[in-house]
Amino acid sequence: MPSSINYDSFLSLLATSPLSVKLVTLSTPSLTEISCELVDGTLFTVTGAIESNADPRSPLKVISKCRDFNIPFRTSLLGPSPSEGRGKVYYNSRVREAERKNMDKRERIRKDEEDRIREGGGNGLKGILSLLPPTIRLPPPTGSLSVADPTPTIALTSSWVLPLEYVILYFSATWCRPCQHFSPKLSKFVSTNADSVGCMYVTHDSGSGEMEKGMRGKPYAGFAEYGSRDMLACKGLLGQVLGVSMLPTCVVVEAKTGRRVTSWGRSCVERNGEKCLEEWREGREGVSYFQAMCNIS
Repeated sequence: MPSSINYDSFLSLLATSPLSVKLVTLSTPSLTEISCELVDGTLFTVTGAIESNADPRSPLKVISKCRDFNIPFRTSLLGPSPSEGRGKVYYNSRVREAERKNMDKRERIRKDEEDRIREGGGNGLKGILSLLPPTIRLPPPTGSLSVADPTPTIALTSSWVLPLEYVILYFSATWCRPCQHFSPKLSKFVSTNADSVGCMYVTHDSGSGEMEKGMRGKPYAGFAEYGSRDMLACKGLLGQVLGVSMLPTCVVVEAKTGRRVTSWGRSCVERNGEKCLEEWREGREGVSYFQAMCNIS
């Protein structure tokens, strides 16, 4: 990783691999220096993000992007920042207070979810997969989900999950354009590896019709009833526990233990679809950082 990257590359990193970013720091009185630390310890600066050293609104776009992708950020505030030519002084106390409240909220959520996971049985099957509803919907053999078709339900821990090696938790929505582009690739991957891989459609759609549209003709399991208490609890709680911050996201877990294999399932399917299953079996991520960032298979 170079010691510095430009702003466009930084945005690409946030969009494709938000979970790889540990912390973004904005420093100097006007927040014009930006550094980024990855979870593997890599540290680099970001150039070209600040349009004006005098305009306090300029770094706010960086903060906004961090919030959009649920990226932790920190501001090192050393004092006020004057606005050239206007004789005004802008203070960053509001930014500091908002950051403090946001960090406190994150910490409360993290502790709550850790407690819920422990109560559910740790990080195994009861800890993650048990957060899914007890009954789910499977596509009929025809692959259609029209009103005339039956809507089978099945216990999560029955024959659907147990014979599999991995379950992909697919956080998606029909209104999401990147999801529309990615879904055919995921469907092909799951169908090709149907003996080893299953997919649970964790819908963020706004209605049952849209949810059915998102599943129609695809090898996904889905919620037995749209809008049910199980569905709403699962969508929010599961996303928080697994750190989901964008759509589409594919979190791969072991079917028998519930252990998280990777949160980079989307990149695995897109960049390394022919080899990622074997790499999961070897205890690897299924895609390298270089493949994910450089679009190299």
